[in-house]
Amino acid sequence: MTYTGTWIFPSDSRLSGGTGAESNEANATTTLAFNGTGVSWIGFKGDFGGIAQVFLDGTLVATVDTFAPSDQPQAVMYATSGLPAGPHTLMIKVTGTTSANAYWIVVDAFDVTS
Repeated sequence: MTYTGTWIFPSDSRLSGGTGAESNEANATTTLAFNGTGVSWIGFKGDFGGIAQVFLDGTLVATVDTFAPSDQPQAVMYATSGLPAGPHTLMIKVTGTTSANAYWIVVDAFDVTS
């Protein structure tokens, strides 16, 4: 994975590997290059959550609100399947906007279907 902008990597036992990537900086991105026919972004919903954009192969495919009134670790934030087999990219972009009162985006893990 590659990151642009400012991200932090705190430990949290509720996350898949015990740590995740978090940012509240507008336009910060994380990009996963993968080979497969599907992918899921696993994140974290909570009262700190902001809004992210999801790009698949350079095309905006979803806008995701990660706000929730209570914590929802390891939540599937975006999933797609049925892609042509082969190389793809999935990019998560922090918008710096919110539907509530915070702007954080958490990237916990990605699940790739081959």
